[in-house]
Amino acid sequence: MSYKYETQHNAVSFTQGRNGKAIDKIVIHWWGDPATNPSYAGVINWFKNPSAGTSAHFVATGTNRSVAQLVDLRNTAWHAGDWNANLTSIGVELDPRCRPEDYDVAAELIADIRSAYGDLPLYWHSDFVATRCPGNWDVVKLDKLSYTKYSHLTDWGKGGNKVPTPPVVVPPKPPVVTPPKPPVVVPPKEPTPVPTPTPVPPVIKPEPPKENPKEDIIVAFTAKDQAVLQAQAQGVINSGNFAPVISDHIKTVAYFVTDSLAVLATLVLTVLGILGVMDAILALTLNGAIVAALIGFKQIFRISSKK
Repeated sequence: MSYKYETQHNAVSFTQGRNGKAIDKIVIHWWGDPATNPSYAGVINWFKNPSAGTSAHFVATGTNRSVAQLVDLRNTAWHAGDWNANLTSIGVELDPRCRPEDYDVAAELIADIRSAYGDLPLYWHSDFVATRCPGNWDVVKLDKLSYTKYSHLTDWGKGGNKVPTPPVVVPPKPPVVTPPKPPVVVPPKEPTPVPTPTPVPPVIKPEPPKENPKEDIIVAFTAKDQAVLQAQAQGVINSGNFAPVISDHIKTVAYFVTDSLAVLATLVLTVLGILGVMDAILALTLNGAIVAALIGFKQIFRISSKK
């Protein structure tokens, strides 16, 4: 919130320098018993009085948020009642009413001092001499409050409350989700293929060829005639008379030709009948005529053979 920093006031009771000592502490005081109703201006004026024989580096109050520096920090103020403590400390006089605003201004002043001299510890005046000072001030509370303040980089009194740093929220780690293992699918066993029996073609026995009566007749006739002819030929050769043999051969050939023509005529007429070229009546008539002619021709050869 800041405070009004006054440097125009000067105490008269102090010692130049610090005898080579380093500042290592802050000593807290009060102005006196609040029952005596001391004031900020009254304390400053008292330190300006040569007969006072005492001094402090700072006087602070929450009223009008004011701080007055009366002794340069390089010099030794007369405040602790202990000479060595004076040489190594900074003396601060605070408003004895200890109001919240008094705590707030005092905390900001301590933050400014620490910005220049480091994290100096706080001491009670009573730590060095037997005294009631600092009275009702809770130095521990003041110390904690000072750490919530910040100091301006160049000008004391222009600091204020630190912006609280939000806590660092570490997001929880997402749970490790282990995907479920896929079920083991055992493929069904394929059925053992049953070999299909190769069909055995039926054994087809060839039908025996139909007997051709005419062929049998011709073959039988030929074999018989061959035997007869062989016998006749042998007889002719033996007798030396070839005329009867020739006549018999002519008759045999005539019989063979006649039978062959009859068979051929029958086959031709049958084919023509199937194709519709000739009707059945004409086939029968012609067949009969041819057969009659062949029979007649056969009779002629029989007659001639008898002669």
